[in-house]
Amino acid sequence: MISADAGSIGLVDQASSADFRGATPEPVLPLSEEENSLFSDILGRFIQNATLTPDFARSGELAQARWTQLTGQEVDGVAAIDPVALSYLLEATGPVTLPDGSELTSENAVDTLLSGVYARFADQPQLQDAYFAAAAAAVFERVSSFDGDAGAMLDALARGVEERRILVWSANEQEQALLDTTPLAGQLPQTTEDVSAFGVYFNDATGAKMDYYVDAIIGGDSQSCRQDGRPEFTVGFGLTSSAPDDAAQSLTDYVTGGGVFGVEPGRIRTEALIYVPPGAVITGGRVNGEPAEFNVQEHEGRLVAKFVVELAPGESQSVQIDVLGDLGQSEDLAIEHTPMVRGTQVQLSAGEACKSDQG
Repeated sequence: MISADAGSIGLVDQASSADFRGATPEPVLPLSEEENSLFSDILGRFIQNATLTPDFARSGELAQARWTQLTGQEVDGVAAIDPVALSYLLEATGPVTLPDGSELTSENAVDTLLSGVYARFADQPQLQDAYFAAAAAAVFERVSSFDGDAGAMLDALARGVEERRILVWSANEQEQALLDTTPLAGQLPQTTEDVSAFGVYFNDATGAKMDYYVDAIIGGDSQSCRQDGRPEFTVGFGLTSSAPDDAAQSLTDYVTGGGVFGVEPGRIRTEALIYVPPGAVITGGRVNGEPAEFNVQEHEGRLVAKFVVELAPGESQSVQIDVLGDLGQSEDLAIEHTPMVRGTQVQLSAGEACKSDQG
């Protein structure tokens, strides 16, 4: 919890997911039928599931309500920042020293916070949370009192925002209206006259910390060959597990999940959602190049293809869907996606050559 008053900014309070004492009996806010169908009611029952939806404004509302339920305090907004964006900030500020004497740097922040802590404090979540709290406090102090190269700090922030690693929601409608004009809002993909926008989003379904080992590549191409001018798209992704071969033995149960949620230790289960533009329809799909059945639902006026991918160490899988765009939609495409631990390659190609019907 951060307070801002007349230019004075302070870190007032911290809480871990454990402080929220697990699930609420009912969602903290009423969920729509679409939300219940696509994400289930865990979207509103567990604080760590508030970001199952790629619509960050909704995540902000759920987090605000859960914080009020826990503390009685109603916050004015919610911000999210991931460890990769934190590493960008540390490039500008330089390293910070933690209470245990260790240093958090731009080079080690991601590995330390997403992997090293779980190995150092194996299956000791209270010590892990204490480390995270100390790291957050140290970085906040350094950033809030920073008087160095302002340009470097702005570049770090801009990079985090561009990669969807820094998101902000405001409970003030006027402020939120301004945020909605920027990438900070974390909106669902916005299709315009000039571009057809897709979304490819990943959620950890292992129930643990294995998504650190997932690498992703995303691609899309289009063509406009139909007489009615409706564009046709192929959009998809590939996921690879970089977990060690002996992950089931070398990683702790806290990292692998220990099979508690039905995933064999060492394997990674990911729920993937592909959002298509409003008015577009999904005409088919493939998993590893073979035609496959999959779940199609609707969310906020967009069809959503839902896949569950499970990977053994070193294994890769690919998913593609075929989409017929609406009348008047552009064949130029863009893809929003979940930011991953490592950089995600996005390959786009518009205006692919039309297939000839002649032999």
